Amino acid sequence: MPLRNRSLAMGDKQVTGLADGVDPADAVNKSQLDAVASDAGDALDTHETTYHSNIADQRVMANISGDTGQPSPNTLTAILDDIFGADQGAIITRTDTGWGKTDPGTDGYFLKSNGAGANISYAEIPPPFWTPVVKTSSQNVASSTTLVDDSELVVPVLANTDYLIRAVLLISSGAGGFQISCNGPASPNAVYPQSFSNPSAGNFNITAGSALLTYGSTLAANSAVGTLRAVLPMNFYLSNGANAGNFVIQFTQNSSNLANTTMLAGSYLEYAEI
Repeated sequence: MPLRNRSLAMGDKQVTGLADGVDPADAVNKSQLDAVASDAGDALDTHETTYHSNIADQRVMANISGDTGQPSPNTLTAILDDIFGADQGAIITRTDTGWGKTDPGTDGYFLKSNGAGANISYAEIPPPFWTPVVKTSSQNVASSTTLVDDSELVVPVLANTDYLIRAVLLISSGAGGFQISCNGPASPNAVYPQSFSNPSAGNFNITAGSALLTYGSTLAANSAVGTLRAVLPMNFYLSNGANAGNFVIQFTQNSSNLANTTMLAGSYLEYAEI
């Protein structure tokens, strides 16, 4: 083969029988190139399967310096941070045009799928239908038949708004017994109460399905003889009028007595705007 300008012209002919290169300046044959390609494929498969959990620590050739220099080894974490930023809580998402970043959401929001062909988004967690109110301290009435507001069983109500309210009242009394009522903003459109007696606690006077145009009517009462403990479930439908304020459970003794009548801790109500 002729040498032209110190180059070997092969005339599109194969070089055959070439031994494996050994020294850095030696030529290599196809067998050696195939072995290198196979090793590279095996290494990639190994990192994707066996060591997938550590892939962020592996090195990838990339230029993330911002200049026109040659690529250099970088971790996948460094490359992703360079592309999308390093905001904790950010999510890499696929959009219709390519890969992008969804910024961290607001506290109390959840990540929502909007179906096939749509991007994900954040949405506010809806509040529960019922809002609970639990009485934490027992409250006494003695030597009185005047209704008093319970200090904790209170519902803040808006003007011109309807509510469902349900309560479970835990009551203890001596010989004075008890009365239960309710109070609220002036001039409601309607208050429909319903109470259910606990047979083991005696016979209650029950008002069910009555429209209260004024507050303060007795909804449940018991004249106790000796010590009484009662569990009294009650429901209310309140159609509030033009005045905002507080709807509150009231209680007192059925007959004045020195022994306490007590609304016990653990009584509770829950309410929902409808």
